[in-house]
Amino acid sequence: MKLEVDVDDLGDNGIGLDQAISERLEPHITKADFELAGEGDDAAMTLRVRFRVLESGDYDYGIHFEFIDGQSQEPAIEWVDCHMCVDARLMPVLDERTPALVAALDARAAELEREAAETSEPVDEGPSGEGSPEEGAPDAGPAPKPLTGLGIGGIVLAGLGAGGLIWGGVELSRGVVVEESRNNLRERVDHRPAGYTLIAVGSTALVTGAVLLAVDLSRQSKKRKQARERQAHFYPVLTPDGAGLGVSGKF
Repeated sequence: MKLEVDVDDLGDNGIGLDQAISERLEPHITKADFELAGEGDDAAMTLRVRFRVLESGDYDYGIHFEFIDGQSQEPAIEWVDCHMCVDARLMPVLDERTPALVAALDARAAELEREAAETSEPVDEGPSGEGSPEEGAPDAGPAPKPLTGLGIGGIVLAGLGAGGLIWGGVELSRGVVVEESRNNLRERVDHRPAGYTLIAVGSTALVTGAVLLAVDLSRQSKKRKQARERQAHFYPVLTPDGAGLGVSGKF
């Protein structure tokens, strides 16, 4: 894949920013098993990070994450605004969006693989036209698991987040409660701050868990596809001069 950073709309404020953004994002992309193409090389997928100046101020930017295919473009994830966007503010904004961006890259790669599989030609039969490929070779190895620890952790985290949302909703519904003590004194208890806190924590945990689960499902799907492609297939070959056994596959 290829990473592009477009800071043309920022003018002089964008000098050196494209390199800083690339250096920030590239380690996360390569860690997710994507190989970055060099300048001038072709790539099956291009991600562009585009900056534009907002009307609210010269240092208020809108940051767009887009997939580029020829002259067309489509959002990879939702764009984000960055106010007073100096380095100290910009880098945390990018780090916050990185998990969702990696998940979008995995989903895009899986979509491109499906499209390539649908448009690929069927395997040719033997020279005589008799017989079809038979799966005769043992598996190259154990099939990848549907989920790894990353996905399981995402499910657990999402479950905890959902529980936090429910608990926070209960606390908010209680509102302010006035309770009588033993000495006929009334004690005022406000449950709303705890409710807001639980909802905020629960929402974050739910979103993070869902992203982790999506990333793990995409990676495992990619591994299963690669395992199927490595499998060898044997088929009989009949010719006027004799008979034989053909084999096809990737080695």
